[in-house]
Amino acid sequence: MKGLLIVYHSQSGRNEQLAGSLYRGAIRHEDTRVTLLRCVDVELSHLLQSDGVIWVGAENFGLPNGMMLDCLARQFYSAGQSLAGTPFALVLSTGNGGEGAIRHLRAFLGAMGMRECAECTIFHGPLETESFTQCEALGEGFATALSMGIY
Repeated sequence: MKGLLIVYHSQSGRNEQLAGSLYRGAIRHEDTRVTLLRCVDVELSHLLQSDGVIWVGAENFGLPNGMMLDCLARQFYSAGQSLAGTPFALVLSTGNGGEGAIRHLRAFLGAMGMRECAECTIFHGPLETESFTQCEALGEGFATALSMGIY
């Protein structure tokens, strides 16, 4: 059985809702163990026990939100290249373009050896029903791809 970790930080509740939708979609695939954790609760052991990770955050001042940066910084040196090849996807909720946060997250995760396996999903402005439907589909698709060995 493959393991999918969904990591999020949410101040307003938006990213928590998106992460919940990703989780609901991912658990549809019964051959994948899905874990949902806030950034503050993530330890290196969670990442090492996962076959793939979906990171959910926001952009603040052109950077990933502070708790996401904290989470990655806490894991970075201990991880070394132990996460090499681990597939990941990014989901961002932002009022701006999101490009700055994406660039920084890709640099961090790439330096840890992780590889992006799904197109980054960005939600601008208020979330709509379609936002949650899209996240459920992404969660289910990512879990399915992990289980089938596509990622």
